[in-house]
Amino acid sequence: MSQIFDVYLNEDLAGTLAIDDVMRMRFAYNSNYIDQGGAVISLTMPLSNDDYQDSIVFPFIENLLPEGEVRTLIQKQHKLEEGNFERLIELLGGDVAGAISFQRVNEKPSSSMNADQQPLGFGELSQLLLNIQDKPFNLQVDEKVGKRLSLAGAQNKLPVIIVDGEYFEAGSAPSTHIIKPARKDGRYRSIVYNEYICMKAAKLAGIKVANVALVAVDDQDGIEIDALVIERYDRYEESGVTYRLQQEDLCQIYSIVSSKKYQVSGGPGFTELFSAISLYSQIPVVDDLEALRRIIFNMVIGNYDAHGKNFSFLTGKNGNINLSPAYDLVSTEAYEDLDKSFAMYMDDLNNLLALKTINFERLFESIGKKYNAMPKQLAGFSRAAIDAVQEVVEEFIEDDYYPADIKMAEHIAAIAKNNGEFLLDLLK
Repeated sequence: MSQIFDVYLNEDLAGTLAIDDVMRMRFAYNSNYIDQGGAVISLTMPLSNDDYQDSIVFPFIENLLPEGEVRTLIQKQHKLEEGNFERLIELLGGDVAGAISFQRVNEKPSSSMNADQQPLGFGELSQLLLNIQDKPFNLQVDEKVGKRLSLAGAQNKLPVIIVDGEYFEAGSAPSTHIIKPARKDGRYRSIVYNEYICMKAAKLAGIKVANVALVAVDDQDGIEIDALVIERYDRYEESGVTYRLQQEDLCQIYSIVSSKKYQVSGGPGFTELFSAISLYSQIPVVDDLEALRRIIFNMVIGNYDAHGKNFSFLTGKNGNINLSPAYDLVSTEAYEDLDKSFAMYMDDLNNLLALKTINFERLFESIGKKYNAMPKQLAGFSRAAIDAVQEVVEEFIEDDYYPADIKMAEHIAAIAKNNGEFLLDLLK
């Protein structure tokens, strides 16, 4: 017996998702939606009267759901069997990344929060961010209605709506921002500041990024700390209503499940990234340069976890497709216990210090680009990345944070200087 979900693109019923007893998935567009020329729910699923089968549908859906520790915690909390995607979608399908939402048959997605909803006070927001360490997304489910929201990724996040500087729980309404708290167990305590510095530096260096800010909250001991607030770029407002924009990451585009997001496991690499840009981008030459800048920036900051799910394509409200703003930029090299091999290989190498000029040349050959004109541009961007990290770190230190966090910021600046100068030597 199949479980059926209605699939909406914003407020339009795009089609139905069927899940059978062994969790195979099938998607069919609504005939009226096809007749009206609706937007596709996925670049892998053009408008068609034929059903799409599990090999295409499952990777697309699975990549919309939380992964890793967060998924495991949700399964344990709600007593779900491993791989019970039917129930995961019931719990989490209301506000995923992009423009899609999954609803029980004949139910409609929320387009806004309740008119009488009250903003979260300082203590309430602090408590919610503590709660999601044990109860991801603050899921306290009513069996009939439920609180249904989700964001892909292995790190805990709280979707919220921010209006005039006040914070509201999103529920199933389109969230406008995401908050990432520091981990309650103290692991990677500085990750909030690490990502804040790297995202700010990327923007300063000229990369398109999601906007970030810090918000003060209390930890479990009542000590004031910061959480990272990220503005959702897959949302836009019109006439006071928040609408969703569709996006897909590289894993979805190549029908690869999230557990294989790393190239070593069969995930997409740079060849697939540039192929997708060539196929889908409105202005490929612009996105080619943007992608190259991100590759260099990740090397400069020592972000070795830039995998297939960290590159996405965004469909604007006018239907144009472009590389989405960058997100999840973190110096993983700042943590000694994290892997320092590339998530996406440069040529056939996965180690920064093993790189030689020939590897850049081979990368460009593999993506059908000429390398001769590029070293000067890449070197210039390496220098811009070094300078941007240094400037943001200096501003961070001037704001008088905790000594341990200042030490971490200085460590990131040192990593950027060392890695950047190594790249400058290669690109002479």
